[in-house]
Amino acid sequence: MRITDTHVHFWDPRRFSYPWLEDRPVLNVPRLAADLCPGLDAGMSPVRKIVLVEAGCRSDQALDETLWLQDQARRDPRIGAVVAAVTLEDDTRLTTELDRLSRIPLVRGVRRNFQSLEPGALVAPAMIAGARAVAAAGLVFDATVRSGQLPELEAFARQVPELTIVLDHLGKPPVASGVVGPWARDLQRLADCPNVTVKISGLAPEAAPERPLEAQIRPFLAAALEIADPGRLLLGSDWPVSTARAPRDTYASWWTLLLEDTLCVLSAPDREAVAEGNAERIYMKAGTTHE
Repeated sequence: MRITDTHVHFWDPRRFSYPWLEDRPVLNVPRLAADLCPGLDAGMSPVRKIVLVEAGCRSDQALDETLWLQDQARRDPRIGAVVAAVTLEDDTRLTTELDRLSRIPLVRGVRRNFQSLEPGALVAPAMIAGARAVAAAGLVFDATVRSGQLPELEAFARQVPELTIVLDHLGKPPVASGVVGPWARDLQRLADCPNVTVKISGLAPEAAPERPLEAQIRPFLAAALEIADPGRLLLGSDWPVSTARAPRDTYASWWTLLLEDTLCVLSAPDREAVAEGNAERIYMKAGTTHE
């Protein structure tokens, strides 16, 4: 089965400043195409395309980071799309950002990381106005939230029905606790929004490091497959963040778990859609009106 990995990060702390990496020495080193290649050995991995997602560099460096991510495609032809950082709630700045991003061929989506914002921030008028501007630009919006923010993201999504929203990391469920119910109910309400697509990715950082990942995340994966329409479901690795929890959490083991354990409950057409077809439609076809 061919897979599009819809959530990969490349970064280089020698070139850009990533404040969130400063207290994470395991991750605070360059992570580039050459580092991912062992997980993508020719003929060994089902991953055929990847989507690069901005990595939280300093906001004044965001455009340069996006240009740098675009340039990585010269080194790795599997890069099919880039999701760039934007300042969604600042209309003047956002207008400039979207204009500049329109000139970068691989930019198919944007992200404003929501997970550290105060309650109410997602539905503030300026944020909604910015979301409408992103929709008008024909770009996908990646939304990164924590599980407690899912109801607010639902309200955000319903106010901007014209915007294609991709929920990153299943909304960061409380994996370590094993409590599925409240998260699943909120995810169901969000997934009922026809403009929302759910991305299975980024669960390892939410798990307890002393226990094997697979047993912790299986209930959440099963719930996500029951909730999400297979036509609005994506797969991503969140590499390299999700490989930093424990040595056994490798790039290859993640895809083995999804292919051999999780997706087997789906029909063959649905598996193909989740693994590749949906990503092609959502990311590869978006934002293609660049100058």
